[in-house]
Amino acid sequence: MMRKQLLLSILCTVLIQNNVFATERGNASSIEEPRHFMNDIYWRCSIDTSALSFHDLFTNSAIRIYQKYVSPYKGGSCLMHPHCSAYGRLAFRNHNPIKAFIMTSDRLHRCGHDLDNYEVVEVNDFLRFYDPLKFDFKNCFSDSLDHPETQDNQVATYGKDDRIQTAPVDSALYNFAFSLQSYGYFDDAITEYRRLISYYPNSPLSEDAHLNVFDCHNLQGDYVWAIQWGRYTLENELCTSYKNQIEFSMGLGYLKMGNNNMARRSFGNILSKERGLSDKAQMLTGLSFAYQLDWDNAIVQFSGIDSRSIYFKNVEDCIFLCQQGKNLPYKSPTFAGMLAAIPGLGYLYDGYPKTALSSFIVNGLFFWGTYQAFDNRDYGLGALMGIFSFGWYSGNIYGSVISASRRNVKLERDILSRFAIGFVF
Repeated sequence: MMRKQLLLSILCTVLIQNNVFATERGNASSIEEPRHFMNDIYWRCSIDTSALSFHDLFTNSAIRIYQKYVSPYKGGSCLMHPHCSAYGRLAFRNHNPIKAFIMTSDRLHRCGHDLDNYEVVEVNDFLRFYDPLKFDFKNCFSDSLDHPETQDNQVATYGKDDRIQTAPVDSALYNFAFSLQSYGYFDDAITEYRRLISYYPNSPLSEDAHLNVFDCHNLQGDYVWAIQWGRYTLENELCTSYKNQIEFSMGLGYLKMGNNNMARRSFGNILSKERGLSDKAQMLTGLSFAYQLDWDNAIVQFSGIDSRSIYFKNVEDCIFLCQQGKNLPYKSPTFAGMLAAIPGLGYLYDGYPKTALSSFIVNGLFFWGTYQAFDNRDYGLGALMGIFSFGWYSGNIYGSVISASRRNVKLERDILSRFAIGFVF
């Protein structure tokens, strides 16, 4: 009787917790993880608006109970971001239960170990080690995210301090639009500049207005619109005196959007007689090849910088980094998965020694427990232990493969972050 009452109490608790969880679906604040830009991405990608799936009663409810009643008393001891419990909830929310269980097992293997392999991020004034789930981002956004831009990353505007005094109406309209731009109201400024262009197409201020529309789009990070407007002004010869600067800024826009081929095309349209701008374009062209891990072409571009250029002092360092990039110590995911047949060896090959030890011990304990259960003819417990043993063992193999790929990406990201081309863009 006592056993039945205990089971009934547990079941009621699980049902209550699952009902609470169901009412909180889609509310990112219900998770213990703090909200910041990357969390916004997680929840845009992970919110499930469908009916509760069959495993939610046991998986998400169990994690929710842990988060509500166990985690607070541990004092937030998890060093990873997102925390393991949040990682597990995201895994079960976005994948089938078998894969989610394997992914969660892999995370628990790695939690708190070999922290040098992870990026450090600040979350609510605490340093955490960043280990996100992977999502298909191309379908994640139903609306656009803001693109926070800092002054160091803004595309430079052009000198227009000497204003042309013309008829009072278009001059007043231009000055009003310019004041809006100066205070950072870029959308409003664009509207006023375009009003001037439409009402007074023959005004001497029209060229500056076209250029300022281009600048405003760039300054607020709307690179697609900036490029379209820049192409429009060039094709209609509306800003001929600023052709090279527009091409350069369009190349920057393409580069920041990750379209390296189009960035190089715009940089290639800059006239070589403007040495300073041309050198910048060539340095960025070399960097665009580096972003694509095309180290040989990157070396060719960096080597083409004239020794009289002010950026020549950075060329040697960039070429050295390219040589290092050609010899990055990549890990083979396939080989890591094969080694993981012996629990821990795959992680050890990937450069996660503490994770390897954890995997070896945990899997060994599960195997031993399964063997002992069957040896004592406790087949029910043996079957249950066997399921968990399979999950942890599969997590060890999966994690070894993923850790190899993750380490390779980190190697590339680390070397690219070391490039200093001599100017901020």
